[in-house]
Amino acid sequence: MGRPVKFKDAIYQSASRLFGEKGLDATSIRQIAELAGVSEAALYRHWDGKMDLAWEVFRSGLSDLYDNLHAHVSPDLGPYDAIRSAVECFYRLFDDNYRLFSFVLLHQHDLWSRMDETEKSPVKFWFELMARYADGLPAPEANQPDVIAAITLGIVLQPAVAAVYGRPQPPMMPQSELVARAVCRVIHVRDERLGT
Repeated sequence: MGRPVKFKDAIYQSASRLFGEKGLDATSIRQIAELAGVSEAALYRHWDGKMDLAWEVFRSGLSDLYDNLHAHVSPDLGPYDAIRSAVECFYRLFDDNYRLFSFVLLHQHDLWSRMDETEKSPVKFWFELMARYADGLPAPEANQPDVIAAITLGIVLQPAVAAVYGRPQPPMMPQSELVARAVCRVIHVRDERLGT
C-alpha cells in the first residue's frame, strides 16, 4: 500500500510545480507523469484527469492558507494586529511556496466554481475579518461591507500578482506592514502603537 501513496504524492508535487511554473493550460498529463516518474495510468488511478488534479492542488492551497489564517489571526488581536497577521499569512505562503501561491492566485477563475460552502475559504475568512470592522466605517462604506472586503483583499493580493510578474521583487513578507497599513487606511483602523 505504500507505493500508491508515494506515487500519489509525487504526482501531486509534480502537478503543483508544473501548474505554478507553466500554468494550467500549458501543462499536460504526460509532463506531470514524467516529472513524477510514473506512468500516465498511475495518475489516472488517483484522479479522473488534469482538471481533477488541478482542483485538488487548488483546494489544498486554499485550505493551507485558511488553516494558517485561522491559527494566526485570533479574535483577541486588535484590529491592526489582526490585519497585519492576515497579510503575513498570505505573504508567508507566497514566500514559502511561490509556485503553489502563483497557481492558486492566477487560476482562481478557472477553479473557483468548484468551491462549495464546506471548503475552507481564505476569501470567506478575509470577508469575515473585514466585517468585524465595518461598523466603524462612515456611511456609505458601512453599508457596503462586501465591497470594502473585496477592495481590501485586492490591496493584499495585487502586489503578489505583480510580484509574479517581477515587480515588486519577492520575497513579499517584508511588504506586509506597508500593505496592512494600506488596508487599515481604507477601513479607518489605526495602528495604536504608532498613533497612525
